[in-house]
Amino acid sequence: ERTMRNKDSLLKFLLQSNGFDDTERAVGFATNIIKSNTMMKKFYWHGNVISDNDATSGLIDALVRHPNVKKLTLSHALQEADSYDIVKNLFVNRKKFHSINIEGNDIRTQGDSTISDFLATNPHLQKLKLGSNCFSDADAMLFANALRTNNNLEFLDITDNVEITNVGHEELRAALFDYNPSDVGRTILNAVSDSNQTCRIRGMDSSLGCDYELNHQGGYQANKRAKLYSVFYYGNETGTNTQILRTQLPQDEKTMKLVPMILSSVNEMPAGLEETHTERSPLSIVFEIVSGWNIPEMFQYVFRGVEVEGCGLKDLNGFFRYAGYHNERPMYCRTAQFEGAARVFTLHRSRWMEDIVRWNISICPVNGKPGTDEDVTFYNAYSVKSKIYPAKRGWVCTSEGQER
Repeated sequence: ERTMRNKDSLLKFLLQSNGFDDTERAVGFATNIIKSNTMMKKFYWHGNVISDNDATSGLIDALVRHPNVKKLTLSHALQEADSYDIVKNLFVNRKKFHSINIEGNDIRTQGDSTISDFLATNPHLQKLKLGSNCFSDADAMLFANALRTNNNLEFLDITDNVEITNVGHEELRAALFDYNPSDVGRTILNAVSDSNQTCRIRGMDSSLGCDYELNHQGGYQANKRAKLYSVFYYGNETGTNTQILRTQLPQDEKTMKLVPMILSSVNEMPAGLEETHTERSPLSIVFEIVSGWNIPEMFQYVFRGVEVEGCGLKDLNGFFRYAGYHNERPMYCRTAQFEGAARVFTLHRSRWMEDIVRWNISICPVNGKPGTDEDVTFYNAYSVKSKIYPAKRGWVCTSEGQER
């Protein structure tokens, strides 16, 4: 033990099925090593059963207080009936764990909501493994509610929790995507927006939904797009997409500005749906929507273009015509004089921060996509993530532009 203390190079500490003669002494040994190695990143304890609650409490307290342990496994290790009262301390102190594995510990919450309350705060936790325990339908319902306000958790494992029945599985599925065309009280966009877009769940009854409902597409935007595509895919099978759009969305200018996003979600089949969505083509879905859903208004409000004001380069002020999509938002172009030649300036959106996006006015490489290091950007404007169109005013000059 002495040789392992105060080793800054000890980043991982793994103890698996060691067959300790004195497990409590082994727990004390592990606790001391954790406390004395401040650079440790990962602790792994598996298959070494601990029967002393005081020893378990000391171990968990050391992990919670440790400044750098981010990945924790304490699996197939606890056998006391009240072990949950100790384990739940992992979820009380706002410790910034990235991964927690407490599989195989016969955990029963008895209705306690500590874990779900923790998840609902949207902590840094990315992976949570709860398999082979005794979680119930009541727990599953609490987890489902927590997932609706959590966009950091990427993986939840509930495998072999036999007390979670189809009732609990259905609640979890609904948290990932809860849409029913007959539910006229909620719109398609609200149903998708209210769903969790980041968490994959292992251990759910596979008969409850397709892969698109389980966030298998590889990211927030990709998962959301797959859900929208699937709604319109099945609507196209029954010929009800136009009816759904007309009855669930108000027919006004604000709704027409959502048309580009809707068309973008169906103009190409998302990756991963090739085997399950084979009966209808993207072209068929687009044709149904465009041909039956207020085409004059769509062209009036969406495909015309935008006006820009306030640029120091006077030729950039004026009308930018619609030119397709980039980063799931409309893109616009304008030809203007620059350094004695006619150049094409592109107005496009770039990703910047989680809730804020940046719009750029740039000269992009000929035949190249915007948003690369080869762009020469003259002006920026910022907007909230949900805003579909750039602002008319508020453009900020870069080093390449000119102040007005």
